[in-house]
Amino acid sequence: MKKLVFCGAMVCALVLFTACGKGSSGGGGSAGGGTTGGTTSTEEKLSVKLSAAAIETSPSSSFTFTADIQSKLPAGGVTIKVDVKRDDTNASVYSIQANSSVLSNRFTISPLPPGQVYCTATITVTSAATATNSWTGSFKVLWK
Repeated sequence: MKKLVFCGAMVCALVLFTACGKGSSGGGGSAGGGTTGGTTSTEEKLSVKLSAAAIETSPSSSFTFTADIQSKLPAGGVTIKVDVKRDDTNASVYSIQANSSVLSNRFTISPLPPGQVYCTATITVTSAATATNSWTGSFKVLWK
């Protein structure tokens, strides 16, 4: 009788440990699947620092700045969109969209309009794998 109780207890323990192991493994699979499914469960929220101040002046018709990703870079990289428009007419001055898998990204806005016209540069950095993981910043620039 003792052998039967002992065997029954061992079977229950084996089933319990197996079930716990599968739950843990399934959770890891969900997290991995969540990344490809479009969630940010394993991606760090994007954080970016621009080298440009809030208002910049350029002595020439071009202005160079960097967009430095401060957070962990998503495994699939990011898409960076730079859109520059005149403040007076809202006309597009410069626009580029680039894929990147590096932390520091350099852009040169050119040509800036003559006549001391302020332009607003809007920079949007978006995870290539997770469209909802994005960062947007801006600055003004003037050819003086």
